[in-house]
Amino acid sequence: MENDYELPSSDETHISAELANSKCPCSETDEALRLQHDKGQNLATLNTSWSMGRLDAGDCEVRMTDAYIWPDGKVKIYAEYHDHGSVFGDHFKINYSFQTSDKKEIFSIESKFTLTAGEDYSLNHEDNLPVIEEYYDKITTLSRHLSCTPDY
Repeated sequence: MENDYELPSSDETHISAELANSKCPCSETDEALRLQHDKGQNLATLNTSWSMGRLDAGDCEVRMTDAYIWPDGKVKIYAEYHDHGSVFGDHFKINYSFQTSDKKEIFSIESKFTLTAGEDYSLNHEDNLPVIEEYYDKITTLSRHLSCTPDY
């Protein structure tokens, strides 16, 4: 098995998050999955993963997020975004935070971008971080914070 870091098929997605809604302009939504990670093991890899569903703030939508960390420090985040506006676009700002059970942040990834009305965007972020390798067994929570500001 050459590629140990593939996203699971949709039938393997096992954790969904509650919907969180608010209204623009300048809407913000927080969401966290705590102590619900899955330490999946097979012959090829051992990883911790989170699958999170929709997260809305005004016209900004995160359709889904799949996040993975491996004991060797590898991290992968795949997310799909959509702007529900019909005239103006929106500025998206999303922060993904990996934390310990006592809410100590191990690391975070922040992404900022602007989508036009009706536009879609996919984030596919991969990195290898020594801090993940060091704290792999202590990371229990992934949280997301979405903020949405109209582009006019």
